[in-house]
Amino acid sequence: MDSLANTLKNPLHWSISKLIEEGDDHCLISQVFIAVIGISSVPLWIIGDFLGVDRENDQVTLSNRDIENLSLDPEKTEYRGFSLSTFQNTSDPHFARSSDWGNYVEGHQGLGLGQGVDILTPEGREIICNDTIAAGGNIVRFSVEWADVSPNMSVVNQEALARYVETARYIRNRGLTPMVTLHHFATPLDEDGNNAFENSENIELFVHFSEVVYDALKDDVHHFMTFNEPGVHSVMNYILGDFPAGNVGNFWKHAAVMKNLLST
Repeated sequence: MDSLANTLKNPLHWSISKLIEEGDDHCLISQVFIAVIGISSVPLWIIGDFLGVDRENDQVTLSNRDIENLSLDPEKTEYRGFSLSTFQNTSDPHFARSSDWGNYVEGHQGLGLGQGVDILTPEGREIICNDTIAAGGNIVRFSVEWADVSPNMSVVNQEALARYVETARYIRNRGLTPMVTLHHFATPLDEDGNNAFENSENIELFVHFSEVVYDALKDDVHHFMTFNEPGVHSVMNYILGDFPAGNVGNFWKHAAVMKNLLST
């Protein structure tokens, strides 16, 4: 959230830092649009106003949400561990075609699934927990995939959900803290084949999915994270075009998707 606010507050600084960071390793068209973002700062300022950026206090405010119930862990536990996208590492991409990334990797060589450790398998869980403990860690963060648990964004796949419950319980039984991410880039597709967050009507479906996951995992998981890098998800899909949507310079769709993400 801080990085998003900084980007919207000072797009010129962001564009220069991105050009320095990416250098020659980034494709030319992305470099051009990064430069355009910096030179044409007005669109991002408009987006910032659209999202409610408080430029004086450097924060994004969500006036339509009640945040009074948010609290910090009184024990102030310091967590160290590993984080992974379950979709990226799955060895059984049975739900791949239900998501934007599933369709995308099929058409792009070198982006195949199953190249990491699959945390949904007994062997994968053991490896990840062993490595976490060996590294002195105490937490394992993994994603519960919306397109796996609810491929059509309505009916819940109880068999799929049970795999995540088993995974969380195993992590906890190993003396580690399981943490769940509810969205780690991979997103179900709607009837028109578009990213679900392009349509504000799908917000309620994501909230329902989140409630289902919470109810199923709450006995074993006490730490939930809604989105992994929502700004990256939207910018890479709709401004730089390096994620499945492939839109380049589509500032208005970027703003609409960000609004939907932040409204959940």
